[in-house]
Amino acid sequence: MKKVIVFLLIIGVLGAIFYNREYLLDYFLGGEANLIVWITIISLSPFVFILYFTIVKPIFVNNRLRKNGIRSIGFIKSMSQTGTMVNNKPMVRFELEVIDEQSELFITEIKEVISLTALAEIQVGTVLPVIYNNRGEVGIDDTPDLEKMQDAIDKYQAIKTPDGLSYDERVEHRKYGVKTLATVTELKPTGEKADDKDVVMVAVEIPNSSGGETKKVSRKIYLSPSLRQYIQLGSLVEVVYVPGKEDKFGIVYPFKREAL
Repeated sequence: MKKVIVFLLIIGVLGAIFYNREYLLDYFLGGEANLIVWITIISLSPFVFILYFTIVKPIFVNNRLRKNGIRSIGFIKSMSQTGTMVNNKPMVRFELEVIDEQSELFITEIKEVISLTALAEIQVGTVLPVIYNNRGEVGIDDTPDLEKMQDAIDKYQAIKTPDGLSYDERVEHRKYGVKTLATVTELKPTGEKADDKDVVMVAVEIPNSSGGETKKVSRKIYLSPSLRQYIQLGSLVEVVYVPGKEDKFGIVYPFKREAL
């Protein structure tokens, strides 16, 4: 539809120029050769415009971000295909919620050309590595620092779930935590909701590292759409906990490190 509109606009402009060609020749251009030049420029301008915003501008933005950008993460709030294809890959519009250096959240929109295989792995709630600058430009971070990325995830989750694990507790998990597979023994919805997340009471059985009895613990978990398929009754999930504080266990978020 957009291509049809652009085509009709071009035809309309060319028609107007042709209809008024004598007036334009005498008043503005002073010659037929110049009129041909102007017709050529006007005809090509829409294509130049499209080329700049789909290829040239993203290159400039990416260069600025790589030079002075700040690494962080963004959670997908919504996504849709724009209808543009580049090398048989769709351009996708993402609405992201990003956390900055001051632990403030902001909403931004980016467009990325991604493969169909990668698109199948991404959904609302997926966390992506991003890089941003003080000009308000945001892009996907192709070489993320995984430690910084996890720290940003911890800050984000602590902000979004104030009655869940605190940021300090999450840092403690990273520094002193033990990771293991635990069995989900209970999933009980509380009826509460936070953004697009359902608040669910999750109980797990954590195996004893010394071979003794398993420890059963439970706490509230905020399940995003992308996490719901990961946590099922009877399934094994990777958890992290500090010995002696098993009731403060965390579920290791299976984020896509190479989604794009």
